[in-house]
Amino acid sequence: MSKTISWLKKRLTAILGLIVLVVAIIIIPWRSVWQSVSDLDPLIIAALVALSLVYFLAKALRFHLILSQLGFRQSVRLATLIYWGAQPVTFLPGGEFYRTVLFEKHASIPPARTSSAVVFQGLIELVTLIAVTFVAVLLRGMFLRQVLALAVIVLAIILVLTQGWLPKAKWLNKLPFVHLNQQKITRFRADNKVLLERDSIIRFIIISFVPILAGIGIVGLSALGLGLHLSIVEMVLAYTIPVVVSYVAIIPGFGEGGGIGTLLLFGVALAPAIAVMLLFKLFTQGMGLVLGPIALLQLRRSAARKDAHA
Repeated sequence: MSKTISWLKKRLTAILGLIVLVVAIIIIPWRSVWQSVSDLDPLIIAALVALSLVYFLAKALRFHLILSQLGFRQSVRLATLIYWGAQPVTFLPGGEFYRTVLFEKHASIPPARTSSAVVFQGLIELVTLIAVTFVAVLLRGMFLRQVLALAVIVLAIILVLTQGWLPKAKWLNKLPFVHLNQQKITRFRADNKVLLERDSIIRFIIISFVPILAGIGIVGLSALGLGLHLSIVEMVLAYTIPVVVSYVAIIPGFGEGGGIGTLLLFGVALAPAIAVMLLFKLFTQGMGLVLGPIALLQLRRSAARKDAHA
């Protein structure tokens, strides 16, 4: 019995996500959604592909800069290929940390140091997203309390990271899937102090706006291609709300549900609202599934050439 409970706990998120997926497959009006998507203009599709590449290039460049700030110098090309190579598994729980494996293998960067970069990347993106969302909700006059509450939580996390208010390893190791020692926590604190220096943090925030703007563009172009006319504020919220929800929700699919619900509040019908979110996921996570294998193939070829000349 205890083994069964342990097995369920480890896979709870995946099980709940599967339930959400099955329910979605049953209730979504797929024929209407397909009719909305099938008439998309080829020029719109080309523009969506271009925005998707900007989205992923900016994310890879930001990660490269974070690692450079920590003292690890590698070419932008190598950092981009490694970053993209991990993309296919990042939608899984904890998948972002697969980047640590690839950076250790191809750039000889210790996983503990790359983990600091992964956490910091997520934090800086969330802070920037909340800032953009906050401006949008002020203009639109909706979700203000929810965004303020989330902002307070993120501010508390920032204080923890900047001031080093982390519990000892023995307490953190009581959490599921956490295996730390005091040395790793000390290293993590030191890395965050380096990354949160004033000049660095400004640079990271500025570059974080690029994938956000690209993501907003993907949502806006998708809506335009489907014949929807959203205001700029509505485009912003249709992008930021599902992304922010996906950061804080433990169940896969809740982010997309938040995006669909937001579009419904803006007066968009169910089928085109679902179509917009599907296109958004296709040209973000979906594009990652394409870029990942290509990047891994390039990394393998580079490693083979290096071994041949060794």
